[in-house]
Order: sequence, then C-alpha cells, then structure tokens
Amino acid sequence: MPETPLTNRPKMHTGVPSSLTTAHRSVMRAVAVADAPCGLWFLEAVAAHTGTTSDERIDATVEELIVRGFLVDTAAGLRLSSIALRDDVLRDTPPSVRQALREAAAEVLADGGRPAQAARQLLRVLPAVSRSASALAARLAVDPAVGPSLAADLLLAAPAPGAAEARLAWLVDVADNLYLAGRVDETLRMLHREVAADRYGPRQRAMLLGRLGAYYATQRPSLSLTYLGRALNQELDVAGRSWTLTMLASLAARFGHPDAAELVAAAQRAHEHSPSPGGAIRLALANAARATACGDLPRAARILREVDAGEPAARPPRPTRSGR
Repeated sequence: MPETPLTNRPKMHTGVPSSLTTAHRSVMRAVAVADAPCGLWFLEAVAAHTGTTSDERIDATVEELIVRGFLVDTAAGLRLSSIALRDDVLRDTPPSVRQALREAAAEVLADGGRPAQAARQLLRVLPAVSRSASALAARLAVDPAVGPSLAADLLLAAPAPGAAEARLAWLVDVADNLYLAGRVDETLRMLHREVAADRYGPRQRAMLLGRLGAYYATQRPSLSLTYLGRALNQELDVAGRSWTLTMLASLAARFGHPDAAELVAAAQRAHEHSPSPGGAIRLALANAARATACGDLPRAARILREVDAGEPAARPPRPTRSGR
C-alpha cells in the first residue's frame, strides 16, 4: 500500500519507553506538571530552577519529541499527546522529583507574572513544601491577581502558625479571604470554633467576635450587632476599639438601629484618635445610610461619591452558596 500523508503522521504514544534519554524525560515531566499547554520559555526556566539542563538544547529535544509523537504543539503551547501519556509520565516521576518540579513551576509562573497559575501549582504540593515555597505561598496569598478564594485555599493548605499572635493574624487573613470570596458559611464555622476554643485572650477574643459580627451582617442583622457589642466589652486596645466601633456604626446605620447616631459619633471620635484600616470608608457608609434614612439623598450621594468602591470595606455583602 503506498504511503500517504496520513500514514506518515507520527504515532501517538500512551507509555513511557525506557529508550527515552534523560533530556527527553525531563522535558516530558515539566510539560506534565504544567497542567496546561506551556511555552518553551517555561520549560527552559523550570530546567534552570531544578538544575536539569543538559548538553542537549531544550528546543532540539522538544522538536524530537514532537516528531516522535510524544508532544503536540498547539497555539496555546506544548502539551503531551494524550491524557494517558500524561498520567504515565507522572507515574514514572518519583514523588520527590514531582514535588520539586511543581515548586519550580510555581516559582517560574510567579516570576512570569502568572500568580494564579503559580498558586494552583503550590496547592498541588502543600503542605509538604520547602521554606522558599512556603514563602512564595504567603506572597501569592496577598497578590490581588490570585483572588480571595484561591488565597484562602493557599493559606488553609499551608501549616497554621504555632505562636498565638501569628496564628491569630493567619486566622483573620483566612477569614477575610473566605468572606470576600462569598464563602461565608465556612468563615462563620471557623470563627465559631476559634471563639469556643478561647486559646488567645480577651483582646484577641474581641477581634474574633468583631469579625463574627461583621460577617453575620450578610444574613443575621441582630446577631451581627450582638457579636460586635460583645467585642466592645472585651479588653480592646485603641486600634481594636476604633475598628470595632466603625464596623458597629456602619452596620447600625445600615440596619436603622435606634442608637445609630450615638454609635456613629463615638466611632468618629475613636477613628480620629486611632484610624483603623477601612475605618473612613465604614464611617462614610454609615453617614450615607443615615442621610438616606432621613431622606437627604443629595447628601448621601455626595458622601458615596468619595468612597473608593474597590476597597473591601465598601463592597456589598455576598450571599452564601446556599443563597441564604
């Protein structure tokens, strides 16, 4: 039978032949852990990070693997020729090598301006990562491009700090990200567990109660005000009292609480004495809510025009996954 262009095509492989060279295996493993089509730059950078560069040029190795049917070049990048081959390559890769490759891939993607992809790579190996990878996870968790849901997953996957103050800061970061991602039920369960454990002290307990009050505003107005009121009864420092009062004032004004005017005035005094993150925005929202309740819509509009809508404190509450 005469050969045709169809019969000349490279055959697809679903195994990892023992005849492959070390350079072949290194490239295929890097493509396999990429989890998506990748560019030549990615393979070169991963090889440099892991020290697996050889005398053979990577582009020449890639070309040979394409010709032999192991790799496919697409507009999106290079990928293995089949899912089965990808699974075989990953099974053929020792766990320690696979972890090192994923850590290197995360570093490369983070340095290449792709923090969300880098975060997803780290999630595949957390919590068993090196010190440098743990530092990268902490860095990615505060990158706006990663997004709050992925940031919360990164923080939860890494080991929680042992020291009380560090653990509390970690807990608040996780809770804030879960809340901003709309995962309110998870946030509330976690905070309730920590309040019940009572492992920190009065000042820290006040912070947790304050967060509970802030997050309950999405579904339980009376409970929200109750928890914030309990937080004020703890031994708060001036910064904690300022944060709690501005949060309480903004919610009281929104809900039409009869003591809203007094709470807003107290919150303004506390904020002037010790400004808290987002406090000015919460006070603006409180004053806008009070102006709206009084029918002074022009004043409310003027106040709201000065609010930075990109700040978390200015964002409207998101519903839970159950839609409650």
